[in-house]
Amino acid sequence: AMPHEDDSRNAILDAAERVLSQHGLANTTFDAVAHEAGMSKGGVLHYFRSKRDMLSTILHRFGRRFDERRREIVAALPDTPDRFARATFAAEAESGRRATASAPYRLDMLEDEHYRTIIGDVRKRMYADLLKGSRRPAKVLVALYMMDRLWMHQFFAPQAIPAGVLAHARQWLDGSIEKLYEDYF
Repeated sequence: AMPHEDDSRNAILDAAERVLSQHGLANTTFDAVAHEAGMSKGGVLHYFRSKRDMLSTILHRFGRRFDERRREIVAALPDTPDRFARATFAAEAESGRRATASAPYRLDMLEDEHYRTIIGDVRKRMYADLLKGSRRPAKVLVALYMMDRLWMHQFFAPQAIPAGVLAHARQWLDGSIEKLYEDYF
């Protein structure tokens, strides 16, 4: 892609994230994203064939940015056994602070199998790297469980989210940690 095309594509994705945060998953339309990005609906459709394509790209971009930030933090830390864990938790804390506004639409995405798979893949990659770099994988799994619980409480609890949706997300997070435990041990 040409540099200008990358800029336009990223501007659309940034606009889509703002619309998602302000209006939720159901109300994120190509018209709303185009308006927010300051372009025509046709301009948005040039880059993304469907809403699902656009939202999937947002999730993949989040995963890439998280991985890049984690690698930057790892590179800056002394070479100790826990450096991967420290970098992951630091990057998670940074992304968590930015995620507050996106909490409701992220929970909506967990209700959809397609998005849940993408989110799960991002998490698996992060956790696999973390466990590879650790001498104490069981301790890391406990920390991940605690981090997920803290994240759920800190960012989702203050929002007006139906209890059933919150319970489903907690169940999915717990299940993903259990699956990781089974895969690793």
